[in-house]
Amino acid sequence: WDPGSQKWWSPGNYGNKYSYEYVTLSHALAKSLNVVAVKVCEMVGVEKVIAMAQRLGINSPLVPNLTLALGSSEVTLLEMVSAYGSFANQGIHVNPRGIIRVEDADGQTIYEEEIVEREVLDEKVAYTMVRAMMGVVEFGTGTKAKVPGYQVAGKTGTTQDFIDAWFVGYMPDLVCGMNVGFEGERKSMGKGMTGGTLIAPIVGAFFRDYVKMFQVRKEFRAPSGMQVVAICRESSLLPGEDCTEITSMAFPKGKEPSVHCHSHGVDTDMGTDEETVETTSDAPPPADPMAPTSRPAPPPDEDGF
Repeated sequence: WDPGSQKWWSPGNYGNKYSYEYVTLSHALAKSLNVVAVKVCEMVGVEKVIAMAQRLGINSPLVPNLTLALGSSEVTLLEMVSAYGSFANQGIHVNPRGIIRVEDADGQTIYEEEIVEREVLDEKVAYTMVRAMMGVVEFGTGTKAKVPGYQVAGKTGTTQDFIDAWFVGYMPDLVCGMNVGFEGERKSMGKGMTGGTLIAPIVGAFFRDYVKMFQVRKEFRAPSGMQVVAICRESSLLPGEDCTEITSMAFPKGKEPSVHCHSHGVDTDMGTDEETVETTSDAPPPADPMAPTSRPAPPPDEDGF
């Protein structure tokens, strides 16, 4: 219920596709499941989400309601790139600089911009986010940003009615963001013009050219105390005999899964990218697509989420 408009508001996944089953947070992030994003925002609390965004370098005003989880507030692309850089930089945020230094004709430095950095995230938390966003590029909505032989992470975004699309991708030594839309007017770019379809290929092409010209690290550094474990992509448990979709995830040592997957309850065809689907009406909201449904009890060695 939106007290401002006095109407019910309900988020929807891209293409209005739902699994009606439990999904892991990493899977939801990779597939840009809007409903899960709103659920997490509701559980954590909007004010805490805003506080974290500000710590990461977002200075634009943010609306204090659940639509924030779907990008209802306008921020600059520079702010987004700055924030994502904190994940790539082991939780250290560095203020963006337009000028590094100024030299005279003799090569003497006459001005140098001060580097302002601060820790905004524990390095283990930052690395966990990196591994989760690697899933976006590995098997999610940003697969067209892949760089063979290099680890790439990122996130796609698409506004209502395909008016704007963006992608922010990063490697261990490089962050790149791009936004596309019509300037000065809210005009749709056309159905299907999503961040994953339109922007991820451009950023990916830039990354692939960049690594040919400059030497960059190929992998993100894992902090001490973190362990990367192969898991079933759908359940986040250790792969079982029937698991065909396997990825890797970072866990604090001692917190990694210890049981194997025995079933797959996640529909992986829930959209190819995200669109912020919003509906308003005077009627009560539809049934919650993420509410628990009748489901057989999981076996003793399956972790439920």
